[in-house]
Amino acid sequence: MEKAEQETFFSILPKWLGRFVSVINVFLAIGLIYLFSSRNIQHPSEGWNWTDFVTILLGVATIVLAALGSLIAVAALWGYQQIQKGAESRSVKAVDRYLHSEEFERQLGNIINEQLEKRGALRAVEEGIAAPTEQEPKGSEKDWSD
Repeated sequence: MEKAEQETFFSILPKWLGRFVSVINVFLAIGLIYLFSSRNIQHPSEGWNWTDFVTILLGVATIVLAALGSLIAVAALWGYQQIQKGAESRSVKAVDRYLHSEEFERQLGNIINEQLEKRGALRAVEEGIAAPTEQEPKGSEKDWSD
């Protein structure tokens, strides 16, 4: 089971691609034998013409290019996923390294101290504003009324 887990996409691809092509060839051969034997297809009286040969070659080239393009697309998707996984693991390691570094701890300590100082200054201002309102105003009511 460990051996199966260690196999990569590119190590499995040739084996399965060969099997796939072999199965397709068998089906095509069976189909051609069926067509020529049971349908009484008339063979051309002149034989093969060079235009027929070129047409067949271009058709085969088109099919081969389509299959090759599909394989390249699958390989590109697989490669993109591998690059994404590698980048993700490297970024996680880099962030962990930074979060455990002395520089980060120093910066975090400075930020916390700044916030505590701001909060302390804010409390002092709040207490300074709130303190006079809790006391009785100085002077008589006559001084405060219009």
